Amino acid sequence: MADRLSAIRELATIRDNYYKAVEKIMNDQPTIDVNTDIRIRLFGSSFSVLDTAILSLIYSHKYLTNISWWPKVKRDYALQPPKQSDLPDMIDGIDRIVYLSCFQFMFAVIEHAIRCILRQLDYNEYVKDEKFYNVSRSLLKKLNLTNYYDLIDILITIRNTIHNNGIYSPPYKNKYRKDKAVTFQGNKDVFKVDKPIQLKDFWLLTFDLLTEMLNMVTDIVNSKSIKYSTHRRSFEA
Repeated sequence: MADRLSAIRELATIRDNYYKAVEKIMNDQPTIDVNTDIRIRLFGSSFSVLDTAILSLIYSHKYLTNISWWPKVKRDYALQPPKQSDLPDMIDGIDRIVYLSCFQFMFAVIEHAIRCILRQLDYNEYVKDEKFYNVSRSLLKKLNLTNYYDLIDILITIRNTIHNNGIYSPPYKNKYRKDKAVTFQGNKDVFKVDKPIQLKDFWLLTFDLLTEMLNMVTDIVNSKSIKYSTHRRSFEA
């Protein structure tokens, strides 16, 4: 990552926006059960993911790059410090785990929320096809939020690619596979079969995705059929 400090500040701003969104929801819907309602719980889970990413990057920025910190680590934890020449690659590897984890866990939070909401809004529609692609599009169509179809498409494509160690490997259809082009905010990215993803700057894309994910879940929660509905429990609540 070229500039960890900028990434930390950007993520902190995004976290503040998530907080403002859930605060407004709770003010607008004072009777909502903040302990069990998925419309609130999804934000609590989001904070856990964002806080972990922010603190991990602070750790990289403040400590891992500080040569004087490593002797203390060796003394206190019996951990052999890396060679100074190996340090940049090691830190970049840690940062990579942080941003991939941030994406994956935020995806899981959003997927869980969408599944919970559709299952309670229209159970028959939910069980027709429980693949997330179909579940998410069904909910968005019901709520007249089809403008988020492209977001769902790129989220799923990146999630599946990360599961395959960053290699785009679509399932075979009629004995062949083909490249996939996805469009997000007017920009097109092409995922090539059996090739690593070539997104220009995954961190910058992640910031945009996190912001658009917030816009989507806020629009879902504020939709009339969801906002004025009965209590919507999380699966595990």
